[in-house]
Amino acid sequence: MKLYPWVSMAAFGAMVLLPASGAVDGFEGMTSTGSLTLSVTLNAPSAATIKITGLDDVSFVKEAGSGALSDDTQTACVYMSEPGLFNVEITANPLISNEKFYAYKLVVSDGTAQKSVELNVSNTTETETLTDISASTSSGCGGNDPLQLVISDEGDLSAGFTASTQISLRVSPD
Repeated sequence: MKLYPWVSMAAFGAMVLLPASGAVDGFEGMTSTGSLTLSVTLNAPSAATIKITGLDDVSFVKEAGSGALSDDTQTACVYMSEPGLFNVEITANPLISNEKFYAYKLVVSDGTAQKSVELNVSNTTETETLTDISASTSSGCGGNDPLQLVISDEGDLSAGFTASTQISLRVSPD
């Protein structure tokens, strides 16, 4: 029985010297130990990419004191690389010049006008979020634009006024 510790030490030594990858069979003896390598690779789920296009600048030009101009209506394409829903966070900054402001209204809706948000902008920044809108999976949207914007002239000043501001539409997959 003096051979038993020697066999165990040889088997252990062989396991230590063998590379960690790949299955190892045990040696014949009073006991036998085999080993294998378990590997797991988890790939991150693919994330949909998103892009908004088709927005045009808007300019209201009129005589001071005259009535409101016609609304500016436009559509925007929101394309996603995979089918799904998206959200749009809208930030409308005020039109301010020399401590005077010029009011305007912005309505953003989905392509069907079933979901919409309205921002009445005067002298403070307004923010709203429109959720659960179906994105287009066709680059360029093929005429089926998922967003509609209506910008209304709500300002009424009796003196000359010039200002510009930024309206931001941040789209993200739902």
